Amino acid sequence: MPSHKSASQELTKGMIVQNARTLFVEKGFQGVSMRSIAKEVGCTHGALYYHFKNKAELFYAIKDQMVEKNIAERLWDLFEELLDVVITALTESGTVDILAFKKSPEYIHIKELFEDSFLGNQLFGDDKAA
Repeated sequence: MPSHKSASQELTKGMIVQNARTLFVEKGFQGVSMRSIAKEVGCTHGALYYHFKNKAELFYAIKDQMVEKNIAERLWDLFEELLDVVITALTESGTVDILAFKKSPEYIHIKELFEDSFLGNQLFGDDKAA
């Protein structure tokens, strides 16, 4: 008969990352060991190695997660800024002249922010004047 782990016993990468991030912030990279992370999570250090081959891999997983969150927040801010510009244009004129809008300082500013982001090449390619 197969044994079933309870939800509280199940170790997930998310639990590891969350607890390790806290320890890295408090103690720095050098001040944290895989054993101290395991103690904080409540598991064996061997269980950590099931998910991450070493402390550096775990640290980079945390960094990647933080970068993704930062990018998502920045994109949301840009979207909200663009939406504000469109709403203002609609309110003032009742319609939006797309060609005029693309020449507006607001649109140019938002486009430059995207061009400077990691998505710049994917969104605009080499044609930065479009």
